Amino acid sequence: MKKIKERGKSLWQRFKGKMPHVEICFSKLKMKSKASKAALVLVPLVLIGAGVGVGIGLTQNTNAPVSKVDVTNYKNRRIYLVSNDNITIPLTVSLLKRATPGEEIRDIFNLLKTDSKAGSNSIKGLIPASTKLNSLEIFNDELILDVSKEFLDYEKSSEVNLLESITYTFADFPDVKMLSIYVDGEKLEKMPKNNTVIPDFLQKRFGINRQTDDISNIANKQMVNIYYTKNIDDKSYLVPVSHYVDSNLSMEKQLIEAVSSTVENSLGLTICDEYTFLDDTQEDDNDKEFNLTVKQDALVNEGVVKKSLLDIISLTINDSYNKVPVNFYIEDETVMVEGVVSQDTYEVSNLIYNSVAI
Repeated sequence: MKKIKERGKSLWQRFKGKMPHVEICFSKLKMKSKASKAALVLVPLVLIGAGVGVGIGLTQNTNAPVSKVDVTNYKNRRIYLVSNDNITIPLTVSLLKRATPGEEIRDIFNLLKTDSKAGSNSIKGLIPASTKLNSLEIFNDELILDVSKEFLDYEKSSEVNLLESITYTFADFPDVKMLSIYVDGEKLEKMPKNNTVIPDFLQKRFGINRQTDDISNIANKQMVNIYYTKNIDDKSYLVPVSHYVDSNLSMEKQLIEAVSSTVENSLGLTICDEYTFLDDTQEDDNDKEFNLTVKQDALVNEGVVKKSLLDIISLTINDSYNKVPVNFYIEDETVMVEGVVSQDTYEVSNLIYNSVAI
């Protein structure tokens, strides 16, 4: 393991031209048909500070509870804990605002421990409770965590889940695009119990709940996170699963291929109904924007698609792709999104699902 040393440019600066990152923008939709109608349909996904959230309404009677949050003193954050059957699960928690990012990161780190206040009998943190966060540094877009040796006393069977939990939790932090883990000053390059190799930097491309560890099934492929539901203790949770698809396909076809991928029946996962609204035939090949053709079933009113479709697609794109606008079409005509009056206020970070009180 390598010792921390003084560095020039951060790893992110050196690699950001080679690796995808998630940013969101707005775009006026183009009409695929030659009809003269014009519509401004924006599907913005903005990763900035979370404010008052809105629940994701699913079509499987799995509506996540909507919490009214006092944005003066609290903010919503996403943390990732792990179920007893080793499924990494995102949870939305409301945290007291802190004076500095470092204080907030320490609060979040503690919520990933085995004694997490956000945990339950069936969902838990994996960082050993006695682990100390020796220091942390945000160097440009890179988060460096230096932890005590107790960190290495994790459960062997949950080694990959531990890395997923830390990676996805802090990759959702506004100022973080990548992170590195050090143990008492030495960089952790490989997990000691199952010898899981840690990339030079951890980011969402590491994957979550992925169905394969075979490097040949992952290398040079596009990761696409598809969301499923899982019932735990009579509550339904949204769960992302990383699928790896042909990187030469258009983004739209990659999404369809990922949706068509299977998961093990033993995991108890059911794909979200919203993905069934997508047409199996996606003809667009413009990789500067997502142009998704949807079925009539996606409509809540004429010319208006269900907001739950927007929510689920937004989560997938937020995890998996670069900065791209998203457009919905039915029979080559642009359609609006239910309840999205001012697209400037639609932010992925504001979506509340799998809400847990602490």
